[in-house]
Amino acid sequence: MLKRKSLDTGLFISVLFLILFVTYIIGEKLNIWGFNLFAVVAVMFLILVPIPLTIRVTKSIMGWVEDKKIPSVFVVGFMLVPFVIASLTFYNHYREKDLLEVMRYNPDQVVGVEFDMYGKPEGWRDESGEAERELNQFLSQYKVKRMSESDWDSDVSKEKGFELIMMMEKKLVGVSIYEDRMISYRGGSYYSIENGPVDMEWVEEFSKRYE
Repeated sequence: MLKRKSLDTGLFISVLFLILFVTYIIGEKLNIWGFNLFAVVAVMFLILVPIPLTIRVTKSIMGWVEDKKIPSVFVVGFMLVPFVIASLTFYNHYREKDLLEVMRYNPDQVVGVEFDMYGKPEGWRDESGEAERELNQFLSQYKVKRMSESDWDSDVSKEKGFELIMMMEKKLVGVSIYEDRMISYRGGSYYSIENGPVDMEWVEEFSKRYE
C-alpha cells in the first residue's frame, strides 16, 4: 500500500498537469498563444489559478478515496490517465495526415469554391460543384505534417501557390497551399507537404478552365 503522502504528491502532479494541459488545448483552439496580450493574461492565469485549484481538487479526490476505501492501485491508474491522454493528443497533433483531413470539411455541404492563384490579377468563384470535385480528387493525394511557427518562412514571394476557400452555408474553410507547405486558416496552423511538391502545372491548368 502506498503511503498517503506519496499518493497526495502524485495526484497533485497529475491533476495539475491535467489542468495545464486542458488550458493549453483551449488556448490552441482559440489561437490565443500568438497574441502577446492574451499570452500574458494566460500566463497570469497559469500562475494564479491552477495550483490553488489543484490543491482543492486533490483534497476532494483523496477524501473520496478514503471514504470509499478505494485501493491505491486505482488511484495510481487515475494519475496516469492525463499523461496518456496528452501523449495521444500530441501524437495525433503531429502525425502525418491527409491534406483533406486537415481541412476538415464535408464535401456534401460545400455550396461554392473561391480560388485565387497567387500572381494572377484576380481569382474566381464556382458554385457548380465541378471545381470542388476536381480539387477534392487532386488534393486527396497529398500528405501533410504539422510545422512549428518558428519553422515557417513567412517570405513566400518566390513560391508558386494558391488560396482556396470552401464555402458552406454556415462557415468557410480556407487554406493557402504552396509547393512544399501550406497554412490552414482555422487556427493559423502550418503544415509541410510530405509527398510534395504540389503539381502547380496541374493547378494552373485547372484554374484557367474556371477563369
